[in-house]
Amino acid sequence: MCVCKPGMESRNPTLGCKLKACSAGCDKSSTCEIGLGGTETCTCKSNQIGDGKSCFGNIMESILELNKQSRYKGKLSNAIQLFEKSCLFTLSRLGPFTVFVPALNPAIPVKLQNAACNLHVIIGQLLFRDLRDKDFWTLAGEPVSFKDDKSFHFHKDPSTIYRITQSDLPAANGIIHIINQLVTNIEPDGTKDAQKKKTIREIIVENPLFSRFETLLEHCENLPPLNMPGTFTVFVPTNEAVDQYRDGTIIYLLTQANAKLEELVRHHVYSSAMVTVDRLSSMSQLSTMANQIITINVSSDGRIKLDGKSTISNHLDIIASNGVIHVVDAVLIPSSIVPILPHRCDVVKSKIVMGPCVECHLISTTSCPPGSTDLEKIHTGCEYAPSVVHSNTMTGKCAKYCNKTVTRSECCKGFYGPNCKACLGGFQNPCYGRGNCSDGIEGDGTCHCAPGFKGIACHICINPNKHGENCEEDCHCLHGVCDNRPGSRGVCRKGSCADGYTGDFCDRSVMSCGPSGLSQYCHVDAVCDYDGSSTRCICKNGYKGDGFSCRPIDLCQEPDRGGCSLNAICTYLAPGNASCTCNEGWTGDGQMCVEINNCFLPDKGGCDVNADCIFVGPAQSKCICKEGYQGDGISCDPDNPCLENNGGCHSLASCKFSGAGQRQCICPKFYGGDGSICYGNVYTVLRDNSDFSSFFQWIKNSSFAVPKDNLTVLVPSEDAIRNLDQKDLEQWRDPYLLPYLVRVHFLEGMFSIDDLKQEDLHLPTLNHPTEWEIKVVNETVMIQNANILISDIPAVNGYIHIIDKVLIPPLADVPAPPPSLMQVLNQTSDFSIFRDTLMSYNLTAEIEALEAYTLLVPLNKAIEDHLNETQSEKMKEDVVRYHIIKGVTLLPQNLRNGVHPSTLLGQSFEVMFHIIQNETFVNEVPLEKIFNLTKKGIVMTVPQILEVHENRCDRQIMIRKQGDCGRCNNNPRCPKDAIPLPLQNDVKECSYRKKLKKVYRRFKGCMYTCLLPTQDQNCCNGYFGAHCFKCPGKPGNWCSGNGECQDGIFGSGECLCKEGFQGTACEMCEPGRFGQDCKSNCSCVQGKCLDGMSGNGTCLCYKGWKGKNCSIEIVADACNGTCDPNANCIAGVSGTVALCLCSAGFQGNGTFCSEINPCDTSNGYCSEHANCTKIAPGERKCVCKEGYYGDGVLCLVKESNCREDGGCHRNAICVSHANGTGSCVCKLGFKGDGYTCTGVCEINNGGCHPQASCYSLYNGIPRCFCRHPFTGDGYQCNGSVKAYISSMNEASIFYWKLMDYKIKLENGPFTVFVPHKGYIANHSITQWVYVRAIQNRTRIKNILRYHIVSCQQLLLDDLQLQNSLTTTAGSSIEISVKEGTIYLNNKTKIVKSDIVTTDGIIHFIDDVLIPEVKQNRSSIQNDSIIEVAEAYGYTIFAKLLKETSMLSVAQNRFLQPFTMLWPTDSVFNALPEERKTWLYSKEHRDKLEAYIKVHMFKDKTIEAFNLPGEKKLRSLYGSEITFSCSHQQIGDILVDNGNAKIVEVNIEFNGGIAHGIDQLLEPPNIGARCDSIETVNTTGHCSSCSFVPICPSNANPTGNILSCSRLQYSYSYPQSRWRGGPFRNRHWPYFEPTVGCQRECYYYQWVQKCCKNHYGRDCQVCPGGLEAPCSNHGRCIDGTRGTGECECDSGFTGVACELCIRNHYGPNCTECKCTENGTCTEGLDGDGSCFCKDGWTGKRCESELEVKPICTPECDINAVCQANNICECGPMYDGDGRNCTVIDMCQDNNGDCHEDATCTQSGLIKTCQCLSNYTGDGYYCAPINPCTTDNGDCSDFALCIFTGANARRCECQAGYVGNGIQCLEKAVPPVDRCQNDNGGCHPQAICSDLHYEEKTAGVFHLQSPAGKYMLNYTEAEAACQEEGATLATFLQLSAAQQVNS
Repeated sequence: MCVCKPGMESRNPTLGCKLKACSAGCDKSSTCEIGLGGTETCTCKSNQIGDGKSCFGNIMESILELNKQSRYKGKLSNAIQLFEKSCLFTLSRLGPFTVFVPALNPAIPVKLQNAACNLHVIIGQLLFRDLRDKDFWTLAGEPVSFKDDKSFHFHKDPSTIYRITQSDLPAANGIIHIINQLVTNIEPDGTKDAQKKKTIREIIVENPLFSRFETLLEHCENLPPLNMPGTFTVFVPTNEAVDQYRDGTIIYLLTQANAKLEELVRHHVYSSAMVTVDRLSSMSQLSTMANQIITINVSSDGRIKLDGKSTISNHLDIIASNGVIHVVDAVLIPSSIVPILPHRCDVVKSKIVMGPCVECHLISTTSCPPGSTDLEKIHTGCEYAPSVVHSNTMTGKCAKYCNKTVTRSECCKGFYGPNCKACLGGFQNPCYGRGNCSDGIEGDGTCHCAPGFKGIACHICINPNKHGENCEEDCHCLHGVCDNRPGSRGVCRKGSCADGYTGDFCDRSVMSCGPSGLSQYCHVDAVCDYDGSSTRCICKNGYKGDGFSCRPIDLCQEPDRGGCSLNAICTYLAPGNASCTCNEGWTGDGQMCVEINNCFLPDKGGCDVNADCIFVGPAQSKCICKEGYQGDGISCDPDNPCLENNGGCHSLASCKFSGAGQRQCICPKFYGGDGSICYGNVYTVLRDNSDFSSFFQWIKNSSFAVPKDNLTVLVPSEDAIRNLDQKDLEQWRDPYLLPYLVRVHFLEGMFSIDDLKQEDLHLPTLNHPTEWEIKVVNETVMIQNANILISDIPAVNGYIHIIDKVLIPPLADVPAPPPSLMQVLNQTSDFSIFRDTLMSYNLTAEIEALEAYTLLVPLNKAIEDHLNETQSEKMKEDVVRYHIIKGVTLLPQNLRNGVHPSTLLGQSFEVMFHIIQNETFVNEVPLEKIFNLTKKGIVMTVPQILEVHENRCDRQIMIRKQGDCGRCNNNPRCPKDAIPLPLQNDVKECSYRKKLKKVYRRFKGCMYTCLLPTQDQNCCNGYFGAHCFKCPGKPGNWCSGNGECQDGIFGSGECLCKEGFQGTACEMCEPGRFGQDCKSNCSCVQGKCLDGMSGNGTCLCYKGWKGKNCSIEIVADACNGTCDPNANCIAGVSGTVALCLCSAGFQGNGTFCSEINPCDTSNGYCSEHANCTKIAPGERKCVCKEGYYGDGVLCLVKESNCREDGGCHRNAICVSHANGTGSCVCKLGFKGDGYTCTGVCEINNGGCHPQASCYSLYNGIPRCFCRHPFTGDGYQCNGSVKAYISSMNEASIFYWKLMDYKIKLENGPFTVFVPHKGYIANHSITQWVYVRAIQNRTRIKNILRYHIVSCQQLLLDDLQLQNSLTTTAGSSIEISVKEGTIYLNNKTKIVKSDIVTTDGIIHFIDDVLIPEVKQNRSSIQNDSIIEVAEAYGYTIFAKLLKETSMLSVAQNRFLQPFTMLWPTDSVFNALPEERKTWLYSKEHRDKLEAYIKVHMFKDKTIEAFNLPGEKKLRSLYGSEITFSCSHQQIGDILVDNGNAKIVEVNIEFNGGIAHGIDQLLEPPNIGARCDSIETVNTTGHCSSCSFVPICPSNANPTGNILSCSRLQYSYSYPQSRWRGGPFRNRHWPYFEPTVGCQRECYYYQWVQKCCKNHYGRDCQVCPGGLEAPCSNHGRCIDGTRGTGECECDSGFTGVACELCIRNHYGPNCTECKCTENGTCTEGLDGDGSCFCKDGWTGKRCESELEVKPICTPECDINAVCQANNICECGPMYDGDGRNCTVIDMCQDNNGDCHEDATCTQSGLIKTCQCLSNYTGDGYYCAPINPCTTDNGDCSDFALCIFTGANARRCECQAGYVGNGIQCLEKAVPPVDRCQNDNGGCHPQAICSDLHYEEKTAGVFHLQSPAGKYMLNYTEAEAACQEEGATLATFLQLSAAQQVNS
């Protein structure tokens, strides 16, 4: 018999049984099921609660149900309306909540409609017993108190009592209590609606309750974009909460740990959604912008707790335009910055280092390096390059030994990284004690596991079958996968049991239950467990319940979140199975996650190789350029410190760039120092230091020569000199006393302050009798009674100490002053006649007025003899003056041979001193050995009147010089020191070339004849040689009148005698001649003639001869031997007696003859200065004595005896003369008389330039070296503008004002108009006083800058060609010419011009230039950036700063100071409307910020005129911005390759300086976008027509409802299954087509378009730039698909149409009209004029000349001959026509090539070629943008950002990660879009983000048992299918790579 089983029924069981029908006991919304045992089960829907008999939906559903059928039927309608309007989603989808529903139906006030709901809701599920006598907080943040009698009241209004009329009504997501009335007594905050229009940042800034948090935001370098559009949730701690960290933590974050501060701030921001407090209550955690987790819990009183400690206060849901603010009462601390204060265990060590190596005598001036102390020990022998000049003063090279305490930063044990973070497992148990942590300051926190352990925290056993604390215990998991973690008890991993097994250890088998094979009726998700004696139902693994009812386990909802790390996402995979995925910024296996430190990655966080990567937080870092580099960290350029303030070097040093941020400071030649300080010798230091000016003036006035030996100088301070008693000052200023006063301030030797501290010192001064006592009083060194104020000012040869008193020597140490001249003359009676003569000519006063003198006073007798001889009454005045030597005091020791000073008679009248045999002669007159010193000179005595000699006849002559060709109406252009010839009649016409703009133009000019004055040195007639010695003879009778003296400065002094004469002075006849004219010739044959001027020609015969001519030989002795042997017998005439006559040379009566010695009579008639020697009877020889030269008959004083005794000075040479004399002449480089030679450097600085130093090197040869910063050959030194005006007295007022207001004249060239002190000192100074009176530093600085024009060096001629100049003040100076004089602004006159310096031109003017004062700016001084910008009219830029995050960046003190470029308001107003719409839209705020960043440069304050010297700067955006000088308007500065121009300069604000520009600079990868907005139609979701879904979140409704087709989800009893089937009564789901409704919607979409004259993907500007696209001479092929090429107008060519085609000229490139016989002046700046060939003329060179001009001399081959003998050089040649040279076309302005091009010239061909990394034709060059080709080789998912010439960086787009070259789709964290507005679904609909679920799917790896890489595709696919999975896609693999890396 067939019987249906329990629960089954059938009329005929043999035909089959079916399930019994359910009874009617289930709730209408539940599902009824009948089990196999016939039991009925009622099951509520999944979103309901209840037992099936009664089912309850969500709160809204329950309220609706109560309003339909309970005792409150119809009474809850208003409450429903209220809740549906303001919190439908909250009460339908979130919870649990406790809701108080008012049962009455009063009208709801409008102001409460949007806020009242939250007053009726408390977070949590609270029965009345839970509420009784307790306080709770509503969702509106209002506290409320409940009483035992079911009444309650709000704390704000205790008087209004509410009552619960029915309590504890259940709902699926909370509890409902019915109350008696609507809560209306708590009004909402009226400010919230106004705040909705403001951004989060604006609300924080404006609310004083958040001021502490705002301070934290201000100090962040990289702020979260809280002022930009978005959906942010920000947790703002109260001021009190921040103040809890005033233990030093906040100060540390603000000052030392900006990276931690940024991480802290970002941890308070959730950027994925705007999460209100009601939604927070339903969430368990949030992942903040710091990539870290905030846990969310609800307290027992209904308040939300964050991270377990921070409570959201009653200021709930502050809604902003871009998110929501929650106020919290504690600061949220991310784990990545804990500990905030680093756990440092710094290691302190000491090591010995050396100080600077210097000359040993300067060792006391050095200091030990910072952080070290002096060990008071010296190291000798260190390496040092001393000065070549004073190497003789070097005693060695020394350095101090110093003890340096070195602190090495180190973390304590268990902490790692720069911030000393705790290792995994905690610092007390790093790596959980199962490994070693890579700790320390350089560590990365990695755990190096002990044997047997693995995992990032050593938290897994390597052996999959082991567990336990030491991984030594065997797992007891039998039929599953062992949980091989220490502490797991060895159980099986959840969900890993094999089929048929269950239990913690998968050790329990599953089999049929019940006897005789009958099973218990277990749940479908349960199994039957048999233990051998009984059976029971247990839920399967992954399910929980009693076996009869089993529900799936969601491990992610368990307290341990499936074992996932706090920083991991738990993803539900299946019942009892979940995957753990580390959050973004974290890495690991999900169960343990550690933060990713970008700085440890291979790309170092994307930082530049010259940048440091700073860890900020998980996967967050920032890049900071290393010291010496500038940029944004992504791109870093070397910083040249020499470009600013001379690199910090000493003003005398030159700065040499030696690498990134590095420089060398090099002192000038012959200076000491290390470059940070430079010093010369004592003299130069005293001369060059203005603090010593008064003392140095004393030195100059005293004529004291500062020795070059080692010295110590005690310089009285300026105050000390001022405080000196006036009587003392006047006394010691006396010319006699002043040298002694100066000398006592010099100590012999070098003494540092340490040397002077020795005890019992008495040091001698240079005034030898004076010594000073040195003592130490209270550690102050005293010199006598003076204190040393400043010590050890170094010099190469000594020290300088500044003292506080003038040292006065005892008068006893000063020799008594000698008497005055008149006293001496009065005291000596033998001087009386000379004295009276002086007085008669009034010469005494003139002599006393001389600085020095020497008087040669003739005695009275000598004067009397002279007067008698000349028959005069008194000496002539010229004779008296000749006895007075001026300008020198000749002491006896100074009197040497050859000294020849000039006299008071004039420079031409010199006296000559000689020393002969120790006797001194002056002009051959011996000096008496009587010398009388006077106060200013000396009196010497001479025994006779000196004969006046005018020996020097120097004269000034004028040499004609041809001047240069210049403007005819200008002053003649003469050579240096030359003057134009007066009354010029021979002005020559000429032509000269000058570059005007870009073209060399020819101008007609004039060439003047000039006269160059030259001193012609020569001797007067009768004087010769370098010293104009006297010729032989007497004045007026030189060479005795019988010859001609070889006189003159190059003469030898030899007398060329007339015929018949001889002798030194031609004073005698030649031998054999006689008579006064020496014309008669003697005829003696054998005898001696009585010759000579007094002779008569008689012959005296020799022995044996007779006759008139002694020609007859005596044959017979007629005297019979009676004659003397030396006599001749002369027979007489017939009849006479023969006579004996003595022969020649003898004398006597004939019978006795004696030898004649001519020397016995009158010295043989030799000179008195000669020795007479008999050489034969009657003959003698005259030889001049020592000290004389001549023929012996006439002996003259030897002017120099150098040939014999070498008596010249060691620095002189002997110049021999033909007459046997010689002159001592000082060597080159020395001056003097040859006996005393002074180094040329000691006289007038050796002829060197005043700004040069003179050194006598190489045997006295002078060398001149220009002092830094002057340059030149030393004889002509050209300094910088600054150096010149600092040294020029007439510029002193202007210079000191430049210094006072710190106007730096660097990076020239400049043209400077300097108000001349002589003109402005009296009348125009009132202008300066006025400026000072208004107390406005900015105004004064503006006036100073108004005198400076940058970029050009303009000579006077250049100025005349200009109409106006743009000054560095930004204002213009107007140029005008009146009557040949240049005026500035029609008023101020140039009075001195063309002072050429190394970096500019100086012109002196006669007044102060005052620029126009702009209104409303006088009070703006260093105010905030917004105040200044608005005051100066840059209101739009200021507004944009405020509307973006860039204001906080500009105010960030870590980035200040800024140099900024502010586009004017007119620039923004002129932008196309499309561009403004695109740029100002909130969704493009990031683009707007990029625009602003391009205009900002951090860490620099650069005045406008210094910008061209910088050439280029890297902006805050990372791109390079160039600066250059304009060639069109002098003084204008161009920006960004000429795209913009600076129109206003030097606007100072608190934090930097700004300059106004006339264009908006464009970020290179954004360009100029004029995108248009297009409307795109779309529809909402198709749904039931009773509730039409809203439009998608980005769309707006049109108002139309459209019909649609949809599939409706339904349950039914399908016909195919219920007939006779066992499940025929079971409901089966299916989709049924039906008609629905959907909204018609629309949204706006941006369509990219480039603005006009921009092209390409990045909308770059067309060639020619923003100012003049295609130079305004063509059309650019623009647009996004444009090429950017210029289609030039007719006549134009070039990349930017910036050139004329060949043979065209002028601004319109008009075709030239020259014939083939002329050359056209072509080009844009050409005038089309024709230069004709030889023989042609006419405007177009169309006429041939009938007569071809002939020029003599001939013209150059490159010139043509014109009328009037004028030769004119051809085009591109320069010269006078006779000599023409090719113009250097590349010399000026780089040949008008682009600044990024090179100019080369070959002959007449100039070539411009762009530099590498630039493109163009050379005249226009643009940096190559690599991003325009193949996206710059960046990834397709990366943004290529152009950063400079051929440079770019790649940044992965949003949603992708990587290095930019490779970008993978970002996998974590997946954002559930349902968090925002329920994903656009209906509030009661379930939103599921399929993309989110796909992204959170697990990826795992399988490996073939055969080994790695042994699976082919088919095998891999099959293996995955066995695991219930599919092969991962590339995107899934990339996601897995990111998650698990």
